[in-house]
Amino acid sequence: MAKNKHLHIRPAEIEDIPGILRVELDRNSERYENVPDLRANLVDIFKTRIEIAKGWMWVAEYRGDIVGFLSAMPTSSNMNHFKSWEESTNNGTLIDRFDPDGNNVYVVNLDVLREWTKKNAQYLLMLKLGQRVIAEGKSIIYFESRIPEFRQWVDENYGLNNWNNYSQEERDKIAKEYALLTTYKKGKNRPYDRLLNFYISNGFIPYRVVADAFYDGESLNYGVVFFTDNPVPKYLRLAPLNILIANFIGMLAKRPKMVSMLIR
Repeated sequence: MAKNKHLHIRPAEIEDIPGILRVELDRNSERYENVPDLRANLVDIFKTRIEIAKGWMWVAEYRGDIVGFLSAMPTSSNMNHFKSWEESTNNGTLIDRFDPDGNNVYVVNLDVLREWTKKNAQYLLMLKLGQRVIAEGKSIIYFESRIPEFRQWVDENYGLNNWNNYSQEERDKIAKEYALLTTYKKGKNRPYDRLLNFYISNGFIPYRVVADAFYDGESLNYGVVFFTDNPVPKYLRLAPLNILIANFIGMLAKRPKMVSMLIR
């Protein structure tokens, strides 16, 4: 992992919204091109999200510039309750969804500018989330992943014109086929979709494929629900042990060489 003493992970603030928007629009450009009304409301959406999320939303900052951000929320829901990102987050606002007493954590987003993914800013954001989850003694982290190479794969293997004529059952079957698809890289079989590969290679467990999971043309609106358990055994999820473990994880974020040892 590249050492960069100027990269800082901290809680998000209202003043960060212009930088957050830069990242959001960079990583989800097609989504906002196709649905311009969503873009028009982004400032209000992020203002509300920051106010509600409080200590569960962080930015990655480099010399005053926001290069990535992660939003999460405690919830009483779990993977089985997931219907869509829009429903889970109340269209990204977290209104009536954020439950401070919830035993689980739903990850709303993890977005990093492309050039900063090469510098592993995403891992530092994930460490910060892990630190908070452990400190709070939460049980499960879950989220929905896009499958951004799905549309192209469908076009090449089935044809998009045919896809539009398929039944919902046929589409679901194809989406599940794609989620299980692998390709041989670096001496082993890995998930075909680059984003699924990222999450699986980092220890997250795919749970189920969901139609209309997130409005995203590249994924044909499909997503894969992932989860992972709190790595701390239940009998240790008591103060002050969970706080000590969380503080140790916080120390890792300040030591890039140690973080690199955890990256697979």
